[in-house]
Amino acid sequence: MAEALAAVALAGNVLQFFEAVTGFTANASRICRSQSAGEASSNLKDLRGVVSDLQGLLMKLHPQDALSSEPRIDLASLSRNCANTVQELLTKLDSIGLGRQGRGDLLLAEFRAMWNSQAIQELETRVMRFRDQLAFHLVVTVRDLATQSLAQQDVILSELRRLGNHLGNTQPRNGSGRESMSAPGSFFIRTLSVYLSGPGENNEQQLHLLRSAMYANITAPRDDDKKIRADFKLPDDVRHGLQREFISKFHYEEREHRKFNIRSPHNETFKWIFPNGSLHKKTTFSKWLQSDGALFWITGKAGSGKSTLMKYISEPQDDQGETLCHPYLKQWAGRARLLSASFYFWASGTAMERSQDALFKSLLHQIFRRSPGIIPRVAPSHWESLCLLGPPLSVNWSGEGLQQVFLHAFREVVAAGNKICLFIDGLDEFDGDLTVLISTIYKVSKMSNMKVCVSSRPWEEFEQAFGEKPSLRVQDLTLPDIQRYVKDHFNRNTGFKRLQDREPDFAGSLLNEIVEKSAGVFLWVKLVVTTLLAGLSNDDRVSDLKRRLDNLPPELERIYANILGNIDPFYYEHACQYFNFVMTCDGSPDALLTAYADEDLDSAVEIPVHTLRAAEKQLLLETLRRRLNSRCKGLLEIGVGDRVNFLHRTAKDYFASAEAGEQIEKALVKSKYDPYLQLCSAHFCMLKTNGNLQRRPVVANGWLNFSDSTLEACLEAASQITQQRWLAIPILDSLRKVLLASGYSPMYCTIIPSQTRKFVRGNENYVGNSFLALAARFGLAYYLDAKVPAGACCKLTPRSGSRTLSLASSKSRTHEIATRMRRIIQGGLRSRKHDTGEAAHEAVAARAPHSQLLRTGEVDSEAGEWPLLIAACFTNPPNVEVFRTLLERGAKCGAPWNFGNTDFEFVGVGTLGFGKYQSVLSVILGIAVLSICVVDAEHKTRLRCWKKIVQLLRSHGALAAYQSEEVSAEVLGQIWKDKSTARYHSGKTLDQVLTELLWE
Repeated sequence: MAEALAAVALAGNVLQFFEAVTGFTANASRICRSQSAGEASSNLKDLRGVVSDLQGLLMKLHPQDALSSEPRIDLASLSRNCANTVQELLTKLDSIGLGRQGRGDLLLAEFRAMWNSQAIQELETRVMRFRDQLAFHLVVTVRDLATQSLAQQDVILSELRRLGNHLGNTQPRNGSGRESMSAPGSFFIRTLSVYLSGPGENNEQQLHLLRSAMYANITAPRDDDKKIRADFKLPDDVRHGLQREFISKFHYEEREHRKFNIRSPHNETFKWIFPNGSLHKKTTFSKWLQSDGALFWITGKAGSGKSTLMKYISEPQDDQGETLCHPYLKQWAGRARLLSASFYFWASGTAMERSQDALFKSLLHQIFRRSPGIIPRVAPSHWESLCLLGPPLSVNWSGEGLQQVFLHAFREVVAAGNKICLFIDGLDEFDGDLTVLISTIYKVSKMSNMKVCVSSRPWEEFEQAFGEKPSLRVQDLTLPDIQRYVKDHFNRNTGFKRLQDREPDFAGSLLNEIVEKSAGVFLWVKLVVTTLLAGLSNDDRVSDLKRRLDNLPPELERIYANILGNIDPFYYEHACQYFNFVMTCDGSPDALLTAYADEDLDSAVEIPVHTLRAAEKQLLLETLRRRLNSRCKGLLEIGVGDRVNFLHRTAKDYFASAEAGEQIEKALVKSKYDPYLQLCSAHFCMLKTNGNLQRRPVVANGWLNFSDSTLEACLEAASQITQQRWLAIPILDSLRKVLLASGYSPMYCTIIPSQTRKFVRGNENYVGNSFLALAARFGLAYYLDAKVPAGACCKLTPRSGSRTLSLASSKSRTHEIATRMRRIIQGGLRSRKHDTGEAAHEAVAARAPHSQLLRTGEVDSEAGEWPLLIAACFTNPPNVEVFRTLLERGAKCGAPWNFGNTDFEFVGVGTLGFGKYQSVLSVILGIAVLSICVVDAEHKTRLRCWKKIVQLLRSHGALAAYQSEEVSAEVLGQIWKDKSTARYHSGKTLDQVLTELLWE
């Protein structure tokens, strides 16, 4: 015990070393960058305080007690290495007389010569290595602790808690004993925090860096990555809480939307699928459930009821998750534990609901909930990080990584003695490569003790894949169900009862004719019954009813066209607006959003900022429900979760057709209806009434966090408007005023469009924090044209003393790219003598260890105005019209960059750093080149747009410094030398990219 406490004390001293050296490197970097003697002198005074701290720390880093165990011997060695580093640092500083007064400019020159970019970088690298070593020792210690009995853990943690209190930690930061057991690693880190100088941004950063280093150590790939790392002793409630945290990583908002929007079948429908007396049809399904057969295919026409059937057979009937299939599946499972899970693709839903990632996440979520014990075997490193460090779990599986987790999880579930049956509906609604989906299904079905039941339309791809497997065609088996449905609905109608009294023979033949014409398509029957019941309620004559039935075509698409053509002319345009709006949205739009979109644009400006009351919302939704019913005749409806859905996927398919599109466009041409204008207005109303503006702004990792992304959605919609854009200007003006009044002005810098965030991770200082900069980032050229002043700059909203976090990659090539790009783009605008301080600062930043927290930077409060051309660079793809508008407003590309040192990180490529010595044009071209090097779906479009922008810049005389390809090649050759052959994601060197951008 005593040795363990001594090791903790030693680790605390090492952490104190990190704090002191970080303070030293920050001051050293500021001195190297100082533009004035006064500023440099001030920083030297601060540095003397840091030196004093280092002198006091030196003795603490020499272990006083002997540590016997090997990990702790290594910790003592680490402490001695830190002490040697401090001694070396003090010796160097003493050699130039830092402690002596009155040396002025001579001292400054000697300091800059000693602490150049390479020296600072080497020191930072050494600290990073030491931090990794400390993280390793802490992980070993905490792992050993977590495998002790609960009683032993409690004793050790109590001693640590007393140690923290003894050292003056009066804050309740260490938590209760139960909290400590749930995350002993985080508890250790909080205990070590008492060795730091006190609460503050830098100290919090040190703790964050240490936790990140521990996390990186735990999750680093290992040879035994598929094995349980240790048997951690956890209280049951703690274990269950960590399991819930892990499982939550497989949840997504729309996970059950499709299932809840599938209606339950009509009374007695589908009973034939299981043995049940006279209702049972001789299908092979129940036999398949009982057999060792791995794959079953349910197919049928569009609208025949496949999804309803899949929900009927797979929906759990109790808390144990047992379905109607379980009595038959148990005969197959024998004594093994039986599990089942289901998933529904949805073409009318969001992109996520149509994806393979959704399939994997939904099924994993269900299986992990039923078998949480397999989590340590499926993801041993991430489970260990949870057990040792506690939530949150910093991982978001997707793509190939998610598929690997999916396959591994099911192998582990089966290996644990379970048998599993999966139900996957709507393969034809999957948005992707069907061969990949089919291959995945076969991989799963070929696992031992697995069954998979799938459903789809009878497309050729599925016929070839599943045609030889046991199957059933829904429309061949539902004739009795359709008869029952028609009979029940007609018998409940008083108009039909009157028809039976008047024309009993015709009444009977009418029912039979509907059933015969249905061809097994339940949806067709529903539409026909609705139409005929409307006539019966009006006491239509026999001839009228015959005409109604004869006018209804057998194809669903023609029925939709018929319904659209028969909408009341007074409401026809309004109905087309609804159809157009829903088709524009990604997935099924929120009903409240749709209700707001249905209002006049003035209401978006006039509605006050407030939290919408339940009664207000209910009134809006009921009004929308009545309007949809009267205008759209059942083709649109408010479903579960208050989402506006099409009646069926076939209805959406029809309105996506060229025929329906032409009709709707013709109906809306006079009013110039633009769904994006209404969507912008609606999102603004949502923002004003969802309560977010009345809460304190939350910033996570440098990004402004709106829980529902409403502001971004509003601006994204505004960027898509094509009709009557001038109508959006009052809405955007009002949005600006509302944000200012709600205190969001200083946060403008953190709002970057989602499309851009896919390839650029962050920013330091500002990317322009005015609303005009925000408009430029979202491509609102028409708004800028109306509002931008001459010179195309905007006033910054100063934040006195505030700092903005920057995100950066830890890849070793980051600094190399940043430095080379800076030199390439500047094209000789400065001499090499300025390299020393700036390169040093960038080198330290680029090699920040493990963590996303890079460094902080102060905005130059005297910088003046922010060039909107820079904000325009952060649109994906870049908006040519925004650049054109700004250049026409007099934007000056040759203006100097007056905003300190700013870093932009491009995913998979590197970090681009800029300093005061460069021009706005340098920044623009630097961002252009690195964004082009990011290879993604927008890569080619981005390249085309940047070429057009370069042509614009040339036509405005902005590229005067680059008059010939020879000049560019000469600069590149001098700077890059033998490194110019390095290639990046685009397959080209950066000099090739720049040359292509400027000259091809």
